[in-house]
Amino acid sequence: MMSRTNRSIETPGGRPRRGMAILLVIVAVAAAAVIGSAYVANRLNAPQVVRNANGGAQARYLADSGADLATAIMECETFDWRLAQTNGVLVSNLPLAGGTVTIRVSDASGAVPDSKCEYPVITAGGSSGGMKQVVTAQAHAPLPERVQEEVTVDLSEFAVFGAASVNAVNGWILRWEAGPMADLGLPVNVGTNGTSAGSMRFDNRYSAPDSRGYVMASAVVGTIVDDTNTYTPIPRVNFSNNETVLLPAPPTPSLGGLTWAASRNPTISASASIVSTGDKRYGSLTIDGATLRVDLGGAHRTMGITGNLALNNGGVLSLQNGQLDLVIQGGLNMFNSSTIELGAGATLRIFLGGTMSIDDSVVGLPVSVCQSSRDARDGLQTYSDPQRCIIYRITSINSVDLNLLDLDDAASWLWSDTTSKSWMINNAAFVCARIYGHAKADISLNGRSAVFGNVVGRTVTFGTESAVYYDHALDRGNGYTNPQSRLYAGPLDLRDDIRLLLTDLNPGTIASILSLLNGGAEPIIIDPFAATPRDKTRVRSRAWRHYGLKVWRERELGADSNVTASAE
Repeated sequence: MMSRTNRSIETPGGRPRRGMAILLVIVAVAAAAVIGSAYVANRLNAPQVVRNANGGAQARYLADSGADLATAIMECETFDWRLAQTNGVLVSNLPLAGGTVTIRVSDASGAVPDSKCEYPVITAGGSSGGMKQVVTAQAHAPLPERVQEEVTVDLSEFAVFGAASVNAVNGWILRWEAGPMADLGLPVNVGTNGTSAGSMRFDNRYSAPDSRGYVMASAVVGTIVDDTNTYTPIPRVNFSNNETVLLPAPPTPSLGGLTWAASRNPTISASASIVSTGDKRYGSLTIDGATLRVDLGGAHRTMGITGNLALNNGGVLSLQNGQLDLVIQGGLNMFNSSTIELGAGATLRIFLGGTMSIDDSVVGLPVSVCQSSRDARDGLQTYSDPQRCIIYRITSINSVDLNLLDLDDAASWLWSDTTSKSWMINNAAFVCARIYGHAKADISLNGRSAVFGNVVGRTVTFGTESAVYYDHALDRGNGYTNPQSRLYAGPLDLRDDIRLLLTDLNPGTIASILSLLNGGAEPIIIDPFAATPRDKTRVRSRAWRHYGLKVWRERELGADSNVTASAE
């Protein structure tokens, strides 16, 4: 009889490992069970997965349709979308293709749009089969009265323009990331009429990323240079053959009805609130360590100062509810954490004849900004419209418009000074404004100060890590940087007839230019309430096509999970 041989699995070392076979069998059975369970579970969940996929796709199409619907609403001329929204809701739960669409609008800061909102954020939500999709779009919807604007001649398309020179060796010219158009990634325009070597100078290409330098074609090759004169740090663009960009005089403030204040040279050292009931004139005005709140009563008021306006030691001039034209023959001096604040519904135009020194202070922003640490390198993360505050350099004042009933010194405010003045923004000062010094102001930024808006002057100089953050909402695309603009008779050929007319920025002058462009006809103003049909090209051709459209989609897959995707 043959004997049975018992075999065992031995390790390389010669020691037997008993039970290995049964262990492998157990592992294989367990793996098969797991795979089988997953397969069965997947088969059981397949219908729900398909429903979710279909619902998500449907919701996505509904959200896109909502964005298109919002565009169509903004193109409509029979009513104003700004008045159609209620607390930011333009369309609520509109039944569409088996789902619903909700459209919300806000301004760039996220607040409910007001009657002047031109850069709405559209949020369109689609819902279908329990799934939701959200599309957010940044839009430009021009105000009806501006749709027919054919030219822009105030140089607002430039972040910085120096009639003689721009020197950004110690600073930056950047896109304001908090601005309503920042996400579109448009180039930042810098310009000069200077034609000699080094008229536009940067430390390096990082001083003005995403920028273009506009100069005349006749300017020398080295007009745009870095600090070592070794290369051109930003692309050069020629705006004309040999015609300079005009810097017209600022608009003329109305001085009608201006009478002397009860106290001609007051120093405000205790906080007070007043309601402005008329236009006033001062010899000088000082706000020292106090807050002066001025309610303009919803009106357009004028304040004239023969001498200086000074704010010191945390002094605050807070304007509310209206427009103020502040006409200063002397200087504007702000020191030691002082503020010119624009409150609810307030706008400010400063017409300045003398020097300007804004030191460790804030203009056009809330007091809270002045009370916090400020550094141009950090920028400003919250948005405020720089169009609400404009600083003009004026060279003369004519008292003909003064109130003749004010017999005491009524006709004495005659003044003229065409010399260039020094405007300085120093020591972490923040200014949210359009600064238009035309060719009569030498503007310098120092000590990590920043301007949020744009700057135009005879010369513009940056020092000690200061910056200009440009708001692209100021660029309407109809100026010197657009070769298709009606400012041009042909390639690089600025129109001579416009140059002859363009002496100032007064409404009458601009109307004359528009009349010229329209063949002698008066400029067309669109009535938003007129019973006219929708013009599908009105918004698109003048805004959407120029600025583009960028969309972000947020897909809500369930109550506890979100997946975010983006598309351009």
